[in-house]
Amino acid sequence: MQQKPNEGAEPDSISNYFLFDYISSLTAADYAIKLDSIKQGESNDFFTLRMAYTKTSDYSPCGSDIGDSLKQVVILIDSLRFEKALSILKNIQNYDFVNIKSDLY
Repeated sequence: MQQKPNEGAEPDSISNYFLFDYISSLTAADYAIKLDSIKQGESNDFFTLRMAYTKTSDYSPCGSDIGDSLKQVVILIDSLRFEKALSILKNIQNYDFVNIKSDLY
């Protein structure tokens, strides 16, 4: 008799199967919906946001390359050009909202 994947598993393993299924079921559309919900202040579910982001075409497992943009932000802040720095940060958040590095400024 063959065992089902969850049958006989430890409770933590069962939770992991459910979590894997949940993450697998997310789509790029879920990211857009969750992002809008978070921006509207209706949700704080950043876990789902980040996992759904992995389903978008903007996602890269190695991370996005915003290093040059952030260097430019630092230079602009140092030269007191805050509006231009803010404009660049908003642009980063438009295509990579989940990138925590842009939140540091």
